[in-house]
Amino acid sequence: MRQIIKILIALLIATFAFEVSAQKPYGNELTFALKNGEVVVTGYSGKPTSVYIPKMLNLDGREYPVTQIGSSAFKNCQSLIFISIPECITTIGAHASYGCSRLGELHLPNGLKR
Repeated sequence: MRQIIKILIALLIATFAFEVSAQKPYGNELTFALKNGEVVVTGYSGKPTSVYIPKMLNLDGREYPVTQIGSSAFKNCQSLIFISIPECITTIGAHASYGCSRLGELHLPNGLKR
């Protein structure tokens, strides 16, 4: 019975999104969440003026596509001047770049749905 409960708890935990932090080689300090096998950019805490969002993210030896930028992900990041968004991004959440007063260049992907 205990074994079944442990398995059920493990399955429940595996179905919920979890947050991971990752530093990319460009000096970016992006925060990601894994949801339904896809990666969502959830935040940014760096000071560089340029951010390059990766196409894929390696977590525990497995590659996951980065498909979304979450709501308020870059909110009030006043140092940002440029954000490079790859074509694999299909959704950008509300207020994702709210308060980024210096943001002058933003390349939006053609496949953007919302």
